[in-house]
Amino acid sequence: MKKIINYLGLNTKKFVGLVFGAILLIISLCLPEIGGLSQQAIRTLGILVSFLILLITEALPVVVISLLFVGLLALTKVSPNLGAALSGFSQPVVFFTLASFGLAAAFTTTPLAKRILRGILKLFGKSVNLVLLSLMLFAALVSSIISNVPTCAVFMAIGLDFLNLYDNEEDKKKTGRVFMIAIPIASMIGGMMTPAGSSINLIAIGLLEAYNGSTISFVEWMLAGVPLALVLLPLAWFLIIKIYKPVEVSTEKIKDFSIKMDIPSKITGKEIKTLIIAGTMLILWVLSSWFSFFNVMVIALLGCVVLFLPGIDVLKVDVFLKKIVGMLSFW
Repeated sequence: MKKIINYLGLNTKKFVGLVFGAILLIISLCLPEIGGLSQQAIRTLGILVSFLILLITEALPVVVISLLFVGLLALTKVSPNLGAALSGFSQPVVFFTLASFGLAAAFTTTPLAKRILRGILKLFGKSVNLVLLSLMLFAALVSSIISNVPTCAVFMAIGLDFLNLYDNEEDKKKTGRVFMIAIPIASMIGGMMTPAGSSINLIAIGLLEAYNGSTISFVEWMLAGVPLALVLLPLAWFLIIKIYKPVEVSTEKIKDFSIKMDIPSKITGKEIKTLIIAGTMLILWVLSSWFSFFNVMVIALLGCVVLFLPGIDVLKVDVFLKKIVGMLSFW
């Protein structure tokens, strides 16, 4: 057995995952109808569980596993054909998420992210706890118009900049843990505020339209989402600082760190363009509540495209792709 494992270039965990995944898949393909489950349903469950086994055991590279099981969906007739199996990859929400990454990349490529941090430190730099609260508030606000993952990546980068003021490595790690917990939570809470705040929101609205024939407008969603966020955000901050307790530093040290940040004294043209584009997108999203012509996903997609246009040049394609990889690396 060891010779076979070595010949295949696998370790024991990967070999076991590959074998069990294959056996389970074969069994599901051979089973007849059971109770209320059709043969197609049994095959679907078999493919899903086999897929998860291979992912968990890392039996094959993720890309190979994904391509393999897309092909199996068509081969086993779980999907009518390959086109149907691939149709899920072209959902509008996928492009909305990519567009959100574009807007987030614009914030981190320009000095806007550091300028936001300096502004936060000037207003709330009395203590680390207040800085954390303000970062959570800003992350939630930005997350209300940009998808959670890119927003979280942007504000994690801002949080990491702030941690540079700690000289003691243990204090830095302890406080860093607090920031890395608080920022994702704030991004998720902010994502509830508007339909544009999360791809999950748009999926929910899409399913409502598909199966019920009705929809929820941008403003209607906000009437429920904003009050909920206003309650959850301070509650989350209070629990985090009480449970994890970030290490405090003096107000003078925070001020010195803010002064020494390398940021252009005047706001740059690219920053202005980014703010104008983001503001315009937000206005159009709100208007979509009354004018059906303005589609939330289309606005996000076209707004991202504008960032690349000649004369705007806020983003370059190669920089955009690198930023996506960098942001996804947080996850």
